[in-house]
Amino acid sequence: MKEGVSLSQRILAAFCVLSALFLGYWAFAMTQSEGIFETGSFINVGSNDGQGSEILAALDEAAQSKGERIAVELEQPDHTDVYAAGDFGSSWYDTIAPGSPVRVHDLSELPDEDPRQLLQLSGGEDFKNTVYGILDAHSAQHQELESLEWSFLFTDTALAGIYFLILATCFAVVVAGAIARTRDYAVWQLMGLSPRAIFAREFRRSYASAFLGALAIGALALVLCAVLVSPRVMLGILRYSAVFLFPLLVVMVVAFLLTTWACKKLALRDRLKGKLPQRSTVAIVVLLKLVPCIAAVGLIAPALNHLHEVEVQKGVGNFWKQSDDLQLLELSGARDSDGIVDSTHKLAELARAKSAVGQFQYVQFSEDSPAEFGGVGRDMLSFNYTAAMRSVEGPLREKLQNNPPHEPTRYIPRGLEGIADSVPKDFYCSEHECPVEILDSDDFDVATWQIDETGWGEQVKTAGPVMTIYPDDQLPSDRTIVAGMTQNGTGFLGEFPPELRDDPDLSNFVLKTNSAAHLWAKGNASLRADTVALVLGVIAAALIALTMAVIAGFLYRKLFAQRLRVYRFMGIPMARAYRYLWLADAAICCVTIAYLWFKGGQARELERMNSMPAVVAQLKVTPEAMAYGVGLSILVAVVSVVTMVHISYRVGKR
Repeated sequence: MKEGVSLSQRILAAFCVLSALFLGYWAFAMTQSEGIFETGSFINVGSNDGQGSEILAALDEAAQSKGERIAVELEQPDHTDVYAAGDFGSSWYDTIAPGSPVRVHDLSELPDEDPRQLLQLSGGEDFKNTVYGILDAHSAQHQELESLEWSFLFTDTALAGIYFLILATCFAVVVAGAIARTRDYAVWQLMGLSPRAIFAREFRRSYASAFLGALAIGALALVLCAVLVSPRVMLGILRYSAVFLFPLLVVMVVAFLLTTWACKKLALRDRLKGKLPQRSTVAIVVLLKLVPCIAAVGLIAPALNHLHEVEVQKGVGNFWKQSDDLQLLELSGARDSDGIVDSTHKLAELARAKSAVGQFQYVQFSEDSPAEFGGVGRDMLSFNYTAAMRSVEGPLREKLQNNPPHEPTRYIPRGLEGIADSVPKDFYCSEHECPVEILDSDDFDVATWQIDETGWGEQVKTAGPVMTIYPDDQLPSDRTIVAGMTQNGTGFLGEFPPELRDDPDLSNFVLKTNSAAHLWAKGNASLRADTVALVLGVIAAALIALTMAVIAGFLYRKLFAQRLRVYRFMGIPMARAYRYLWLADAAICCVTIAYLWFKGGQARELERMNSMPAVVAQLKVTPEAMAYGVGLSILVAVVSVVTMVHISYRVGKR
């Protein structure tokens, strides 16, 4: 039995180091998926009075002279573009994070020489102030963004759940080992050793060799990472790993000291006999199995939901790759009322001019409302003719091609013909008389052009919507056009309009342009990174749960060793000896089911209201998740019993 305790302690020492290394990689992969290539400062650059090339050249020169780095990350559907300046090697931005490959370019090669990006800086205050000076000298608006990487990592993520579970595991294993060795510590106490000396001796005996060996393995892995991948990746993983390792060590020390202090409350003669504190040990046994089960099943549901959504989004990616000519605008609201009116008019006039020659796409999407709020079971879309021809297929496209509208026209599916007058209208048609055409069928799909930054719920097609189509030379009001630009789908087609850069008023009103494909790819990259993290989290949590089951079985066997010997001697079935454990395992299974049911409550309520399908997709607890959760709790119970039976068998053979 002591051999088993020593083995578990050595495993824990190695596990502590290697899990910190794994979590360090995981954290690095998560932050990298968000484009956090550099972790010095983050500066968002706004308007620049058309001095983009001069700003980029000055930033490049500053980075070179200071020996620092500046990076801009732009996610694309099948790769990531990094535009960088300064002191970096050819492999600096290589990655081992799951996701798309990285292509590195000079900072001066930014599309349209547009510096209105999120600049990621290395270095400290000195280099940041140098960059500020360059931006101020060129009258470029800028704002420093606070780095929220730790908030991002620990806010409702699988990594946070696993890390706190690992902390609990370290605490539990140390407690279990200290409880099992109560007799040894009592003997050492009789020998006059202080608690500090007892801890030092126990560390040397049980933890030191495995801990140092794991450190050596971790160091070798990091060196290989630096050589084979990138020094940046190695430094990033090392940074995060060190942060994760320190609390683990603190928890282990605290667990040992608390346990030895609690055990000293027993009479010395009882400790010399190897007796354990019964109530606290039983509580530990239950918690050792319950906590990791809850943690694991809490990750199973979102992991399955993410895997399903990744499959759904595979088809969506092809749509955006074929539509990479759509340029979306990010507008500035930092204007006075008169300035906004003037800029809105000027931008709308540019949109009308480009629309008249087929270089502007106007899209307004409205999701169907619940029936009690006037919904008719169909989404609503407004297009200009160019957008409509890019959004519909089949017979409907042929119909529009042969008979384009000569004025703003409403197209209503056949299934709504009887209630055409009550079908919701867009803003223009609610104030003007728009002709109505009843379509031949309901069986057609139309692109919605919706992009979600989280990567969720991006169903780019909707079935049989109500449509309003404007001729390309008859767009609605200025305000309506610009309002559409603040949503997804409305933007310029093809080349970046030079007017947006050359006109000072427009260049200040338009903060930046992004291709629709880039925005989709960024959200999809985040979705995939979250999926990988959750799957890894489920695997890690399940392994930890099974490890805890082994420890719980060992503790239960040691706690009731005398009773089990008596039962064996008297020929009483062992199943009877374990009856309290059966009850505890049944309770754990029930708690697991109740937890999953409660966890899915919000999704069920939203689904009942037919509201927020993307949120429902993220929060729902499927029957498969319920089955996996119950199966895991049963497996934990079985492993715990098998551990006890195996130990009892080995002891009985001696």
